[in-house]
Amino acid sequence: MTDALGPLSGIRVADFSTHAAGPFAGLMMAEMGAQVIKIESSARLDITRRPHPMYGKPAPSFEQVNANKMSATLNLKEPRAIELALELAKVSDLVLQSFRPGVFDRLGFGYEALRKAKPDIILVSLSSNGQSGPEYNYAGYAPLFAAIGGLGNLTGYPDGPPVELRHGMDHTGGMLLAFTAVAALCAKRRTELGQHVDVSVRDLGSSFIGQSLLEFAMNGRETQRQGNRDDSNAPQGVYRCAGEDKWVSISVGSQDEWKAFVGVMGNPEWAQGDKFGDAFRRWKHHDELDVLISKWTAKHTPTEVTEKL
Repeated sequence: MTDALGPLSGIRVADFSTHAAGPFAGLMMAEMGAQVIKIESSARLDITRRPHPMYGKPAPSFEQVNANKMSATLNLKEPRAIELALELAKVSDLVLQSFRPGVFDRLGFGYEALRKAKPDIILVSLSSNGQSGPEYNYAGYAPLFAAIGGLGNLTGYPDGPPVELRHGMDHTGGMLLAFTAVAALCAKRRTELGQHVDVSVRDLGSSFIGQSLLEFAMNGRETQRQGNRDDSNAPQGVYRCAGEDKWVSISVGSQDEWKAFVGVMGNPEWAQGDKFGDAFRRWKHHDELDVLISKWTAKHTPTEVTEKL
């Protein structure tokens, strides 16, 4: 459903993407007023329509990322379907796709074929590792985006394995895809030219750990997993509260915040000395500090702690 007042009103998007990341980009554009047409293969519908292996029935995943779109089915292995798809491209402003690199071209619907149908068309392609390079043909989905990009290895506790990242990578990947699509539309308005935009979600994962990459490149130091902690804020963590499996997240980012936090806790004697007097000392004695803070939070519910803070 389009909104005549939306910033993308009048833009038509042919959305051939599947799973979550690509369709989420189409969803965002639809919510901004674009007319988005979801195209699925009649021979193989979007995987998110399938019954969930745990629940035994379709999960709401498909509706979550495909709301506000029009819908069509085409068997892209049939020549007539390709003709219809190219006709759709002629009346669209941009095409979204998330097939494995090379598949769209083999179907006869790659960028060069699109340009012949409409010279100023914009094609935005989403993949794990990009459309070219030594690992371009590796398939991937959300957990692999983070793992290959390096983010996954830094997520988790020091004494445990890396933590799998799923929807966060899909949705941030979708936001990046939508942003690049809108940027390409802006460029087209200025130059009257279309383009093929190559979006690698692996690169997105790497963009989240720029500090760690530079630390290793410049100083040879390898960043380790540190759970809920932070290199700058101390204390920072998730602390047990009163009640069954009740927790609260606390992060102190400045000396003024620390003084205020100590006051909220009732100015305990352990917080008065030099041991926790500045951020570096608090970070150095983080384990001990977590124990002391947990003794205080354990007396209160998460709501009570939040209200006090």
